[in-house]
Amino acid sequence: LAVPQVYNPPEGYLRSANQRILGQTHSMYMGWNFEDPFRGRRIRQLLESTDRFSGEEIVTMQNDNLDAEAELILPLLLQHLSLHNFSSKKLELVDKLKQWDFRALAVSIEPTLYQAWYQAVKGALFNDDLQIESKKPMFPKDMRVAQLLKNVGSDQNHPDSQWVDNKKTPAKETLSQLVTAAFEQAWTKLEAEHGADPNKWVWQNWNRTQFHHLARLPGFGTEILPMDGSGDSVRGNRGWHGAVYKFVIELGPRLRAWIQVPGGNSGDPLSPEYVRHVREWAQGGMREVEYYQDIEEARDRAVSWVTFSPQKDL
Repeated sequence: LAVPQVYNPPEGYLRSANQRILGQTHSMYMGWNFEDPFRGRRIRQLLESTDRFSGEEIVTMQNDNLDAEAELILPLLLQHLSLHNFSSKKLELVDKLKQWDFRALAVSIEPTLYQAWYQAVKGALFNDDLQIESKKPMFPKDMRVAQLLKNVGSDQNHPDSQWVDNKKTPAKETLSQLVTAAFEQAWTKLEAEHGADPNKWVWQNWNRTQFHHLARLPGFGTEILPMDGSGDSVRGNRGWHGAVYKFVIELGPRLRAWIQVPGGNSGDPLSPEYVRHVREWAQGGMREVEYYQDIEEARDRAVSWVTFSPQKDL
């Protein structure tokens, strides 16, 4: 059938993080603008790490903050970075990047420096080719950029090297020149926006995770949340966009479930529960759902009990 489907997958699980779910040879066109597969690949890696998971372990998996994009791309950038004339401060942070475990922690400098650097690299690769007046250029997907960096890194005469050369200059730039200039550009940008002290460049100051009021009313949103995770970690957190409603169900003789809705059930920003739920969500916390087997158990565990009786005719 043309409809995507799977029955008893041999892997024993299904996964999706908005990445392409079908091969290029599928009989029907299913669109093209899928997310990069970084989060999906990390989910697969975690699911294949063992045979069985408890509900609590799935909750932990949802909070995984390893940036799978950085894990692939950062080594390619470091490979071509020229350290000549770098200050001791820059060399120190380059060493931090080399030792980074790719986890996007709110208090870490490394994810900020990586993101600023990589964005500058993409701009250097494509702005001279794709910049359209008054329109935002549509850059290739990051997985394609990673392949481009691999291709040119192993063969400077590869056809992809055309993207490395800046068409607006008479000289022909190399990948090392582009990557190094992008690092300097990123450093200047971070100093301008966050100050000269790299300790101020922590991820929460760059990513700025925040809930705005639906109507964008000033004062009704949240403060900047010290939250881990990036857009390419399982715990998707782009600051302005990410996974909000979270739900885990553990099937078995006794059903268990965990849930988190930032803002609480009412979503009322004036409610103490609103703040409490938002902070729990930002910390990765989830609340176990109260499921009762029968009315007797419900009575035993209830905080209060209300009985409704039909009104008798007067």
